[in-house]
Amino acid sequence: MKKLAPIVITAILIGYLAFYLWIPFNLTVGPEPWFGKIIAAAVGAGAVGMMTAAVYTLIIRLKEIDKEEKDKDDLSKY
Repeated sequence: MKKLAPIVITAILIGYLAFYLWIPFNLTVGPEPWFGKIIAAAVGAGAVGMMTAAVYTLIIRLKEIDKEEKDKDDLSKY
């Protein structure tokens, strides 16, 4: 149960950021000025970077939870 919360939160965050990737590439109509393309690319790059950071943080948190559970099960230090 401890592992479920970080996974769910990360999945929600990735879904939210994926929406920001979808917006600039699918809601534009007609030719855009060059600065519009740069802004769309920056939003996309930022969203991908935040998704990567969220997954990396999730992996670290799951390793910490495993370590806490291992330490809790290890009674040799008492």
